[in-house]
Amino acid sequence: MSLDSALSPTVIVLIGGIIFLFIGVVGGGVQIEKIRLPVLPTVWRLASFLVGCVLIIAALILPKPETPKPLPNPLPATLATPLPPTPPNTQPATANRTTSRGIAIEKGIISVQEVKEILAHLGIYQGTINDKDDEAYYSAVTEFQASRNITKDGLVGFETLGELKKAWPERFGLKQRQDQEKPLGH
Repeated sequence: MSLDSALSPTVIVLIGGIIFLFIGVVGGGVQIEKIRLPVLPTVWRLASFLVGCVLIIAALILPKPETPKPLPNPLPATLATPLPPTPPNTQPATANRTTSRGIAIEKGIISVQEVKEILAHLGIYQGTINDKDDEAYYSAVTEFQASRNITKDGLVGFETLGELKKAWPERFGLKQRQDQEKPLGH
């Protein structure tokens, strides 16, 4: 039994009721070693007796605090064992497309139209250049990701954005900066 359950509110009320009941019955006049309790007047003894009875009844009638039950294992024993590793996904993740186009597009770093322009420049996308994320767009993004050996999910995240910048640095103004950073004489 833990200290928490031993000193629950019900137990404390019960102990208090027993003490008041004892004082009401005995009424003082008790000496334990060097401690002497004086005799109480009848009114105080009666009040103590009644308070003790009320506390004991309350402790017995009031609902007991529930002890927390252990949570059941959410997985059956057959599923609790580790599963074998699954092969990497080679198909675009169509489930993610309903909620996201990729963090780079969601954050406004690049648009679907700009991605289509870059992929068309690279000869990967042949569809209409607009801001609609259709199946041809996702297929082209996945094909680009496969050509760059990065995660093939059809979404434009930071990794895909970085590879798009490497594939056409002039589009992002990166080639000029690299040329400007070269030391003189080279």
